Amino acid sequence: MAKFDDDRIPLQLLPPEALFEISKVLAMGAKKYGVNDWRRDTIHNIPMSRTYGSIQRHLNSWYAGEDLDPESGENHVTHAITQSIILLMQIKEANASKVDDRFVNDFTTDSKETKQVLLNEDS
Repeated sequence: MAKFDDDRIPLQLLPPEALFEISKVLAMGAKKYGVNDWRRDTIHNIPMSRTYGSIQRHLNSWYAGEDLDPESGENHVTHAITQSIILLMQIKEANASKVDDRFVNDFTTDSKETKQVLLNEDS
């Protein structure tokens, strides 16, 4: 009998090597702050801008030529990916009115017109 997996999430597409690296960063955080502390506290109480800032700092450090985070010894990109996962969970699970502190202006929208203005593109 054939097995039908079309409706299942293809988790086999995630590279295990990347998951191992992310898990090492999460383990370091668990040792420092407590197991799953980020799920209990960070995503519900820390402003999204702080998580975003961490992502930017790690990516900028990597881009400036510093491959490894001095504190953990792990790759800055791995830290940025881990923080991106935390930001995604904030978006999915947190009370947005409590932690979503993004600046909003007249151009903050998903419209095609706004994207063209922001990117200075022609139609």
